[in-house]
Amino acid sequence: MTEKEEGEDIEDLLMKNIYNEKEIEDYTGIKIYKNQDYLSLKNYYKEKFNKSINKEFSLHKKRIHCMDWLENNSGTLLVTGSSDNSIKIWDINNALNNRQNISLNPLLSINSHIDTIINVTSRNNHENQFISSSADKHIKFWDIRANISNNNNNKINICRFSSDKLMKDEIKHIKFNNSGSQFALINKEGNTIILYDFGKMEEIQQFSFKSTVNDFIFDKNDNRIFVTSEDGYVYIINIKINSNNRINIQGSLFPLSSIDIDKNNKFFVTGGNDGILIGYNVDELMCCKTYKRSEQGIRQVMYNYDDKFIATIYDGKHIDFFSTELDDHIFTIFTSNSQYFIKWNKKRNILAYVGDEKEKKNEDSKNLGEGSAHFFIMPNI
Repeated sequence: MTEKEEGEDIEDLLMKNIYNEKEIEDYTGIKIYKNQDYLSLKNYYKEKFNKSINKEFSLHKKRIHCMDWLENNSGTLLVTGSSDNSIKIWDINNALNNRQNISLNPLLSINSHIDTIINVTSRNNHENQFISSSADKHIKFWDIRANISNNNNNKINICRFSSDKLMKDEIKHIKFNNSGSQFALINKEGNTIILYDFGKMEEIQQFSFKSTVNDFIFDKNDNRIFVTSEDGYVYIINIKINSNNRINIQGSLFPLSSIDIDKNNKFFVTGGNDGILIGYNVDELMCCKTYKRSEQGIRQVMYNYDDKFIATIYDGKHIDFFSTELDDHIFTIFTSNSQYFIKWNKKRNILAYVGDEKEKKNEDSKNLGEGSAHFFIMPNI
């Protein structure tokens, strides 16, 4: 495959017959359409997005800091963590499918932490298991399969481990690898990633950084960790060779705040304070696409379950959706407050998001206030 010269775009390469359409799709994930086909597909996606439903539910008494969809057959169980020190499990299937706005009751309530919940993270490829961390400096693992199957709606206290030895301080992020056999976390200072063996609950290795780490993710083969940092670099660590050797990519002159990898392990995308999303080829580690719709800094980027769309939240009051195959913006949700966390459902095009919701001012207000979460529900595509 001939090297792409600096400054050349896809149209240049097609005209020079350097890449064929199949090579471009493999390298960038962008499909080549004739103008009419491109416009037809873009209009089709826009029509589907316009038919989407946006619902809001009050889930906690105080601000929701974190949430994740649990691994299970239904795909509709959501775990949330809040400033009210509680973790709650919700089955939102009926609420999402009901045309009327109905109140939700938690399937399970967990009140084991004694301070704000910072992280709740589902264990990949393991049904109804997740890990939590709190400002109380405890990390706890939860297996709630028995409670779910027995329809036990009582408060529970099933905790495999809770150890202050694991953490000297609060945790910024916790993420599992794809198999669920390992997890990694960022310390509060943000300069160290610590890798753990989940089965043994033992530390494997620490990776230190001169600049603050903002986000990280395991690749889908569980061989590498991709890291975004305050210095604008993407760091790629090979965790199989147990070494601090790493590949450094200068992704931006501005801090990079978020990163995600698609399900096929072919592409990853970063977002930073310059408002630009940058897509990379995982094998080549080269930039292959960019997206920009806002001058505001990006807080989080995330692929949906089948990698057709990327959702992006900013410091501002909107959420953008981009098509990966069209390499183009598709839709925008405008919100009443800044959003700080999004999570795509693992099986359906449902985006859950939470933001800086304020207290409800009056009974007639459409905003449910602090402790609420929103769900953007798309038709099947």
